[in-house]
Amino acid sequence: MAQLDRTHNDMRATIQKALDERGENYVIAAMIEGSIGYHTYNHAKRLVDEFKSGEEVCYCERASLYDNDLLSMMDDDVRLMQRIEEYSPDKVKVLVQFAEKTSQMSNESQESISLLYPTL
Repeated sequence: MAQLDRTHNDMRATIQKALDERGENYVIAAMIEGSIGYHTYNHAKRLVDEFKSGEEVCYCERASLYDNDLLSMMDDDVRLMQRIEEYSPDKVKVLVQFAEKTSQMSNESQESISLLYPTL
């Protein structure tokens, strides 16, 4: 799954542009959707914070699919969200609203929702 044709600078620019133009909840929603619910809001938020601090390596289970490359994983999710938005802007709005609603839940509730996400 590693994106060999994109450099870390390309990936960082794509992610940062999404953060700047669309906001943190957009990127968090992209990570939840891209992982089919594996990432909870709190987990994705922590990864966004790590990205902001300059981290490029991630050791969560899903990141192993990207050779533990945080930028590659996040870039893939943001670009998926952008593709979804091309054909269904309303779906992206719902995904962001879902992320915002789950942000208020306890960790346990977020994990329960995460398990159900593929069926929602």
